Amino acid sequence: MTNRRQLLTLSLIFVAGLLVGAVPGALLGFRKGTNITVDNWVVTNARNGTAVAHALRQLRSNQTGEGLENLEIHLNRLLVGLTPSYVKGFALSEATLSEVQQARDSVRRYRIDYPRPAGQKLLDREVAEFLGTADSTRK
Repeated sequence: MTNRRQLLTLSLIFVAGLLVGAVPGALLGFRKGTNITVDNWVVTNARNGTAVAHALRQLRSNQTGEGLENLEIHLNRLLVGLTPSYVKGFALSEATLSEVQQARDSVRRYRIDYPRPAGQKLLDREVAEFLGTADSTRK
C-alpha cells in the first residue's frame, strides 16, 4: 500500500511539475510570437511610410516621373504580400479576405487604365498572380 501511495504521490508531483513548467512556457512562447508579429508589422508600416513620403517629395518637387515610378514600385511590393502563394495555409477571416478582394479589384481597374510591368520577372509574375486569381486566397 505504501508503494502505491508513493507512486501516486510521485505521479501527482510529476503532473504538477509539468503544469507549472508548461503554463509559463506556453505564455512566454505566445508572447514572443506576438512580439515578432508586431515587430514585423511596425517595420513594414515604417518602410511603407518612408517609401510614400519619398514619392510624395518627388511629386511635390515636380519630379513627376520619378515619383510615379516609386509609387508604382511600392504598389507592386505591397501586392506581392497579398498573392495566394504567400497567404496560403493561413486561416484568414472573411473581413480580411474581403479587403484583399477590394484591393485586387481596385488595382485591376487601375492597371487597366495604366498598364505597367515592373520590369523584374519575379515581381511581374507575382503581381500577375495577385491580379489574375479572383478568389484563390479563399482556397
